[in-house]
Amino acid sequence: MRLRPAAVVLAFILLVVLSYTAWWASAASALRGQVERWIAERRAEGAEIAYDALAVGGYPLRLAVTAEALSLRRADGLTATAGRLELYAEPWAPLDLHAEAAEGLSLALPAAGARPALTLTAPQAEGQAGLATDGRVLTAEVRLEAPVVTQAADGDGTAAVTAAWVALALERPAEPPADHTATGLDVRLDLSSLTLPQPPSPALGPTLGQVALHLRVTGMPPAALTEPEVRRWSSAGGTVELDALTAIWGPLDLSVTATLALDGNLQPIGAGTLRTPEPDRLVDALAAAGDLRRNQAAIARATLGLLAAPGPDGRRTVQVPVTVQDGRLTVGPVPVLTLPLVVWPAGS
Repeated sequence: MRLRPAAVVLAFILLVVLSYTAWWASAASALRGQVERWIAERRAEGAEIAYDALAVGGYPLRLAVTAEALSLRRADGLTATAGRLELYAEPWAPLDLHAEAAEGLSLALPAAGARPALTLTAPQAEGQAGLATDGRVLTAEVRLEAPVVTQAADGDGTAAVTAAWVALALERPAEPPADHTATGLDVRLDLSSLTLPQPPSPALGPTLGQVALHLRVTGMPPAALTEPEVRRWSSAGGTVELDALTAIWGPLDLSVTATLALDGNLQPIGAGTLRTPEPDRLVDALAAAGDLRRNQAAIARATLGLLAAPGPDGRRTVQVPVTVQDGRLTVGPVPVLTLPLVVWPAGS
């Protein structure tokens, strides 16, 4: 008896579907086991993890684990909660993990030293991570929609900062840096419509339209932000290379590049350059807002006129040095900010 071609094709398709289904079921079971082992390991480290349900699904195009009413509290007090968290990967790219918190995400950071307790909430969050074959995270991206940062004040939460969205991307090399000059971590941060509760000047306003940050950590980055790990990294010659910090804040358009490090007391030090085009716009805005008197504005325009030179885009641009030393941020010859003392956790 000869089989018809259509029957052969149908049988082959059925075999493929059954084989894929069996593989997917095995992979889903292994994924659930990995998640449960990770939870057990974190609990053994002192973390408190709770959830209402843990389900595996996504067949046929995803391998997904979903946790409902998830909460995590680490031994150091950091707390994270999510109404529904889904972690998934496509079967053909198992090392590219994706995460979605469509029902919102909350992070709470306990007070430390002079810093008050902080809470970050976002109605929607998503992220992804690229893993090496040994499980190391090589790339990670997180995007928060409409995040709000609040700080504790007399028992009440007071809005500190809001934004339309925030995106953070991290990248590590596949191989550890060979020495303290090689990049061990690349960081990019982008924010839109960053709003402060109390602007320093009416001329600037409360909202920064765009903020972008790109920095590189050289050397082997600290495994944790604890005093021993940070000192190890700093003593080995590690630095933070601020390749670009740009911001548009009302009439102020600025960019900063710098090299930062830590002194013997693990406090920040560094030097760089600040550039701002068309500085007259800022002076005019400050004068209109009453922050500068007429004679002060005239002196400022004359001084900036001597300092300004055509930039790469043809606009008149002022360039001044920026330094961080002895707990002070200085722009040109003028100290503009006293930095809080950084207290690194002792670690274990």
